[in-house]
Amino acid sequence: MKIQDARRVVVETTATRDKAEALLEALRRARRESDRQMKALGLCDKLQEATGRSLYDNAIESTRRMVDTLNRCVRNAKKDLDIDLDQDLQGLSEAEIAELRELDAEIFREEPARHGQRAPQFETAERRGTPASP
Repeated sequence: MKIQDARRVVVETTATRDKAEALLEALRRARRESDRQMKALGLCDKLQEATGRSLYDNAIESTRRMVDTLNRCVRNAKKDLDIDLDQDLQGLSEAEIAELRELDAEIFREEPARHGQRAPQFETAERRGTPASP
């Protein structure tokens, strides 16, 4: 694979990761709104009562794992490329070069990812060792 093709894969994978992060934030907002509405209506989440996790919790955790996997893929691909910016960026447009430099700054910084929050863990009555209420 040519270096330009490999770089495009990194850019496309990063774009996919960005979409997944947007989905993750949308799921978190939807969970908050759902919780608010259920509370206002006096309803409870039967799945959460039974399993300790709601559908939103499961979707959020799955999406978070996907984002983490995409981050690892991008990081590993960039390491495999052994990037020499002066030589390897030839043939890419200025926009692609700018995007790659932004990605470098984002991927290789030491700060935790924005999505690095784990879904909250819920305890059911059974998990605490007390009988569930009817």
